Amino acid sequence: MNKNKIIIFGAGNCGRLIAQNLLKQGEQILCFIDNDPLKANGTITLNGGNNTLSSYPIKSSAYLEQCSDFDSVIIGTFTGFL
Repeated sequence: MNKNKIIIFGAGNCGRLIAQNLLKQGEQILCFIDNDPLKANGTITLNGGNNTLSSYPIKSSAYLEQCSDFDSVIIGTFTGFL
């Protein structure tokens, strides 16, 4: 089974929740993208399944112009009030 190579745009709570659910479905998270320069070059650690922790890099939005080896970009950001 080929896993989809996914980039998550948004390194906040929403992006993390989406990534965690995708990992449970067996998808491959390549990295997170975020416009916040304070988050860029950081990492996010998630439970990758089977009780293993995996770290994923946070890249700046400029990374998308350089990267071509991915299947999907999923928007995982929310700004607003409920």
